[in-house]
Amino acid sequence: MTGGLSDADYFEELRAFSQDKLSKVRSLVTEADQLVAGKACVYVTGSFGRLEANSTSDMDLFVVSDCGPGGNDTLTGIDTILVQADLIHSLKKLDLPGLDGDGKYLSRHSISKMVETLGTPDDDAVNTFTARLLLLLESQWCDPDR
Repeated sequence: MTGGLSDADYFEELRAFSQDKLSKVRSLVTEADQLVAGKACVYVTGSFGRLEANSTSDMDLFVVSDCGPGGNDTLTGIDTILVQADLIHSLKKLDLPGLDGDGKYLSRHSISKMVETLGTPDDDAVNTFTARLLLLLESQWCDPDR
């Protein structure tokens, strides 16, 4: 029991809180939605990805860009900065805690980079290992037709 709640009720409260905040962030990131459409995806991991967040939880966000012909990223560097800014502004509007490492981990990874670094010493150094594992284990998908 947690704070007088049964475990089931406690986790249901966390799930409801997480889903509410995620829904609000999704509604605020209109510029990011337009910029990543068909080029990249943004996903959330950690406590929000597991739907176990509370009011002190930060939101762990990742951006993964697709590859066009020749393996080039389809999301430009400037578009990445604009997506990151839109995400950060949205989190601030909702009064959520700041990003870990002052935003250090809110970076773009391309699918080609994730494949290229797979199993190399750089895999962990450039955070693609963590990004891949968190995507597979505890991320939330955002329905583009929400």
